[in-house]
Amino acid sequence: MEQEQEASSELPQGLRASTAHFVAWVVLACVNVCTYAALSSTGVPAKVWFARQFFDVGQMLAAGLVVAAVVALGERMGRGPRRWLGRLAVAIGASVVGSRVLVDDLSSRASELAPGAWGQLLLWVMIGLIGTSIPMAAWLPRAIERIWWRGGFAFVALSVAVVNHLLLTRNYPGIHLFAGWLAATALGGALCGNRTAAALGRRLAGRPRWLGPAGGAVLVTVGATAVVMPPPSSVWVELFKASGTIFAPFVARAQAAARERTSVVVAASDWYLDRSELPAIVPSKPSLVPSDAIVVLITIDAMRHELLETDEFEKDLGALLALRNQSVYFTQARAPAPATGPSLAAIFSGRFFSQLYWTKKKRGRGRGKYFLEQERRERFTHLLARNQVTTILFAATSGFMNSYGVCGGFVEESRPHREKRTGRAEKLIDAAIARVERDSSGAMFIYMHLMEPHSPYNLAGKWGTPYQRYVREVGIAGREIQRLDRALTKLGLADRLVLMVGADHGEAFGEHNTKYHALTMYEELLWVPLLIRVPGVQPRRVDRRVSLADLGPTILDLMGAPTPATFLGQSLVPYLRGEDVELERPLVAESGRHIQVMYFADGTKAIFDRRQGVREFYDLEADPGELHNLYDDRIPSVTARFDMLQAFFDRHTLVREGYTVPYRP
Repeated sequence: MEQEQEASSELPQGLRASTAHFVAWVVLACVNVCTYAALSSTGVPAKVWFARQFFDVGQMLAAGLVVAAVVALGERMGRGPRRWLGRLAVAIGASVVGSRVLVDDLSSRASELAPGAWGQLLLWVMIGLIGTSIPMAAWLPRAIERIWWRGGFAFVALSVAVVNHLLLTRNYPGIHLFAGWLAATALGGALCGNRTAAALGRRLAGRPRWLGPAGGAVLVTVGATAVVMPPPSSVWVELFKASGTIFAPFVARAQAAARERTSVVVAASDWYLDRSELPAIVPSKPSLVPSDAIVVLITIDAMRHELLETDEFEKDLGALLALRNQSVYFTQARAPAPATGPSLAAIFSGRFFSQLYWTKKKRGRGRGKYFLEQERRERFTHLLARNQVTTILFAATSGFMNSYGVCGGFVEESRPHREKRTGRAEKLIDAAIARVERDSSGAMFIYMHLMEPHSPYNLAGKWGTPYQRYVREVGIAGREIQRLDRALTKLGLADRLVLMVGADHGEAFGEHNTKYHALTMYEELLWVPLLIRVPGVQPRRVDRRVSLADLGPTILDLMGAPTPATFLGQSLVPYLRGEDVELERPLVAESGRHIQVMYFADGTKAIFDRRQGVREFYDLEADPGELHNLYDDRIPSVTARFDMLQAFFDRHTLVREGYTVPYRP
């Protein structure tokens, strides 16, 4: 934003700075409308589509009015030498805004680059530099008189506005806000002094005098409505799909903070109460496995549910499909989180994200990111070790080691492979085979997480679509698991070997305008395969919804150890016995972005974004793609389910003096 340098008598020769910057925000709103129309998926109801556009455009108009008012004030007060004070004031103001919206986006990166106080200093330097870019974007194009150069600036600004929708989708909202702000400011600077626009303005000035005030009143009303009035949840969902909708995350967060937060009390079962005083759950009898059983749990990174549902991918996934046919196949398993860290933490601790003590790592790899270094409560591996079970971890990366706390509790741990990517699964399997060959006596639990597949999905060749490359990488993991199985069988351990194969989460390939994982809580990220093969147990399909958070209690049950009542999963052993039961514990998931999910027995699913205050409700039987948000706060049966979700997480959220559950992007 730039103060007008010319005297007021000269202003009619060109477009006023305040008007130019308002026009720039209007243009940016038009770009958003067109870009969203081009990128939005089909099937969005017309009223939701138009309401979404109204709120997006209205928020842009509100920003344009505020910017125009600030620039107009600068026109009056910042002429002559004082204009540099105006630029400094704008830089400071932009930096203050950055301190509110950029911290979540930049703090981890700053901590990685510099330790301790230096990381904090670097963070504020980065925010200050980004804030300084705003007045520079206004001043630079105005300092150039040639129309073609100004046109170039305008083209670049419009390009940034479009690209803002395409890069870092559903992530880094503060960066998106500043990218949009920078684009509008640069465009406003390029438009300042434009004589054609000014001539059009003078022609419009010949219209009736009431037209100007009436138009201004309409603009103010639309902008205020879009900022103050909460839209329906279905409209919020559409607003969040486009990252170029730069104000929606912050408006939603402000509206959610303004609403009174009340705890909901639901006494549906003791799962909604404090379970710390309840007795441990004793293992079932008779045991399905020998006392010296070897339980191997392998999670495959980002494995989607449909890969094992049919034989479509037999060429690449033949090894996993063969294991499926030998196992109890849980067709409706759900991950406890859409990202590796929170998901594995829930599997090993029996607790979900908000129930654990996350702190920033202070040194070493992962510095500045949230881990469970100081979470002292026991994982199921601690309980196995207490029951004379040897627990062994083969870590693909350092983040799985005991010191990080995500898994934890292993008596033996090693990181067999330290190169960046190539051949991780092969090295882990080699190490596991060598360890069992060296000593296979006694009960044993072995865990490893295979990083194949992982973007950019090029370990099995760079040809084909991303999804085809992804499937081939899953095939690498499957063949390595098969090699481990055959090696242990060759050692004569088949009657002792329990093999469990699952995934930490799924992977998105464009669904809900996302790629990869961690960003949403839709089924492409939560629905995963789960195979459990137990000697003597007949293979079958189980179509009940279960959670990977049930694996800890299941392993404890199989190995004859009691499960603490504080573990919020239940043993799957009844299904391994051939029974068809409905587990009592609520089936939930939670991400580090404070998005919580609960599934219900009738096939419905509730999603509650606590940070944004947005609710979604889907009928997975009728709408498996989660395209039609059915949330309506006028329907008691729907609000009652959100009460259950809120009551469950409110009851079990960790409360500790000085601790606030962090936002983990």
